[in-house]
Amino acid sequence: MPSCELSDGIRIRYSLKRRGRDPFFLVCFRGADRKRKERSTRETNQKRAYDAALAIIKRTYSQPSKRPSWEDARKLVKERMVGHNLRPGSIAAYLSAMNLLHEVFPETHGPCDIAPDMIDHFKAVRAKVVSPRTIRGNLQHLQAVYAVWLKNGNPLANVNMPEEDVKDPILVPRAAFQLFLDWLTKRWEGWRLPILFLEVQRTIGCRISELAFLTTDRLRDGRAYFTSETTKGRRDRTCKLPAALFEELQAVAGPSYVFERFAEELRAIHARRGEKEHVSRIRDFTPARLRLWIEENHRLYFEQTKVEHWKLHTATRGAAMSKARMNRVLESDAAVYFGCHPITMHKYYLALDKERLADDVADKLFSADESEGELRETKCRKP
Repeated sequence: MPSCELSDGIRIRYSLKRRGRDPFFLVCFRGADRKRKERSTRETNQKRAYDAALAIIKRTYSQPSKRPSWEDARKLVKERMVGHNLRPGSIAAYLSAMNLLHEVFPETHGPCDIAPDMIDHFKAVRAKVVSPRTIRGNLQHLQAVYAVWLKNGNPLANVNMPEEDVKDPILVPRAAFQLFLDWLTKRWEGWRLPILFLEVQRTIGCRISELAFLTTDRLRDGRAYFTSETTKGRRDRTCKLPAALFEELQAVAGPSYVFERFAEELRAIHARRGEKEHVSRIRDFTPARLRLWIEENHRLYFEQTKVEHWKLHTATRGAAMSKARMNRVLESDAAVYFGCHPITMHKYYLALDKERLADDVADKLFSADESEGELRETKCRKP
């Protein structure tokens, strides 16, 4: 296939063809926006048509580009997402996926320079550092960026998602979780507040950010009321608490947030230890700082103890969901309490006793075989 060399050295491949009764040759190529272009050369002679095709391609590419650069595209996407009321965390995830794509193809001017065949290379590069599940998430974010927010061609329209092994959800035993609580208690001299936080999270299966953002006025009638501003599904959700935990939460609750005393109490521990630099570094309470502190201590626990790793989300939210299933609560009912879709519950969170379930099915099948044999014997028996 012939090509046209532009002033910057880039070669654009093209082809000539005729259609129907049209006497003129047509030149076909992809423009700067990666979309297919078809222009008439106004020439009936093939040799002159080739010369005209080169002029048409160069003229097309010399026109002012309407393609946004990576920086402009990120600003545009963010502006549209903010206008659509997406949450900051969601916006950050989409922009992060764009940054990853840009890092793989730094020579491109903007997102519109990405062609479908380049996505395979992106997947191959990402596969060297992350799991197939992470790559799938990157691609899903990029699909939304192109199809919904940029609306300027979608190179991921027919992308093949990477295959991933389906792993059974695990159940972190109470004993393993208790070892973490014991380690945390010893490390922080018996400090009760973070232990209470984790016990509540494991009991009602809420997300860590939901509990960190829980305000004092939303703690009433023996329940925690999570607002749509903090829940992942943008719906208000109510969780009933055991009486003892509810009373303890009321006792420690601050003027605005339930766990507002976190910064003050942490500062006091460092002061008792004589760690003046740590005292000066602790800033006032925010839900995000509480979440990051807990996650950092969770990381340090495995780093120092060398015990088998488990995710905090699995040990709290996942454990509560699995407990509900093991007590024969319908997934559709439990999904309302936990604020997620039943399919999501079943796929990622429920740790089921598969051996017991398989045995139950086998027993029923064996019973059916025996019943079928008795019925066959009865029909064959002579009167």
